Amino acid sequence: MSDDFNYPLNIHIGNSINAGGSVMIGGQNVYSVTQAGGDLNQSNHLYVGGVKATPEQLHSLQKKLSTLEKTIQDEPLTPELLQGAMATLGEFKAQLTTSRKPDGNKLVDLAKKLGRLSPAIAGTLISIFADPLVGQIVSMAGEAAFSFYERLRARRPEYFNR
Repeated sequence: MSDDFNYPLNIHIGNSINAGGSVMIGGQNVYSVTQAGGDLNQSNHLYVGGVKATPEQLHSLQKKLSTLEKTIQDEPLTPELLQGAMATLGEFKAQLTTSRKPDGNKLVDLAKKLGRLSPAIAGTLISIFADPLVGQIVSMAGEAAFSFYERLRARRPEYFNR
């Protein structure tokens, strides 16, 4: 055990911390939370993809993104394709789970790149785009993202190739 932790750790933070995007604490993503009100009247709001969400909605989205990751890992991809797919997945996750509005064109490009890898991956992506929270996110992300979303909701995976 390191000597670094043989003394109590005391961290004091003043009235507030402002951080944009995702923040990592203890290896876990901490999503932006906006707090308002006084000491006894405080409400927390969670923003995912620029829209207000509940912790349950975020958890559901995270489960679907984990399923996508497992689907990619289970596909018979070359090591190079797998490495590229995992990098693309990281960017895709970041676009959907940022506290801010995602870049709609980038979101579509990332989804198409992943969907072209295999029918199983395309099917998992369709289930992600069927999530109501993702529908709200893409409606905020712009016309390209919303149009792509609408085509996928119609279960038309050929749109990954357009």
